[in-house]
Amino acid sequence: MITKAYIEEKLSLKWSPRQIASQIEKDTGHYISYPTIYRYIRNGLVKVDVKRDMRQAGKKYNKSSEKRGKLDVGSRVIKYRLKKY
Repeated sequence: MITKAYIEEKLSLKWSPRQIASQIEKDTGHYISYPTIYRYIRNGLVKVDVKRDMRQAGKKYNKSSEKRGKLDVGSRVIKYRLKKY
């Protein structure tokens, strides 16, 4: 059987839940999915300091936005408008 202590130990060694799930299957032959391990962490079933022990902790999310098709029009439109006679 897979124990919480095993998961906690691997998380403290900076293993990702995906790595833990893969190793559990190799070691014991039992299958547990990595989303299940994330669910254990989120629900507090596994004691882990998320900021210290999780691999991606502390990294900022950098959402890239679409650059194509956007024009920087601003005040340029009025400044370069043709004058009427």
